[in-house]
Amino acid sequence: MSTADAFVKLPRDLLASDAWRSLSINARRFLDFLMIEHMRRGGKANGRLLAPRRQLWDFGIGQHYVSSAIEEAEQHGLVICRRGFGRAPSTYMLTWLTLPDGSFPPIQRWKTYIAEINGKSPLVSAEGNSLPRVSEQHSLRYPKSTHKARKPLKSHNYASMNSARHSND
Repeated sequence: MSTADAFVKLPRDLLASDAWRSLSINARRFLDFLMIEHMRRGGKANGRLLAPRRQLWDFGIGQHYVSSAIEEAEQHGLVICRRGFGRAPSTYMLTWLTLPDGSFPPIQRWKTYIAEINGKSPLVSAEGNSLPRVSEQHSLRYPKSTHKARKPLKSHNYASMNSARHSND
């Protein structure tokens, strides 16, 4: 099978899970990049997948969003990242796929992920208070805008302008 005919297994449970359906667009792009990289390597590099930042930028993830996209995919349990030390690159593993030698069973952490409902965690204490989640500790916020807010356009009272113009005639 050539790499043009390659595919990645996406189980129905995964596609229907809260972890998959609640991903941001940049986290999805990150996963798409890793799946393409996995196929490019013949399906034999899970656990050793590379995702250089410049290639992620070219793939459509903005420079300011790469770290949050990776963090989100990790928090949802879809990716395991082994951070590189020094000049060694970070490597990634797609958690619903096995390693090439089959020695390491897939980790199904994405099955335990529960999406927030209406901005609140569905995890509730005995008192009924919403419990903080890992995703709330490291909030995935977009950078603040640096441009000044536009002032609203002045509303003109055309009726009074027309009557003033005609009274001067």
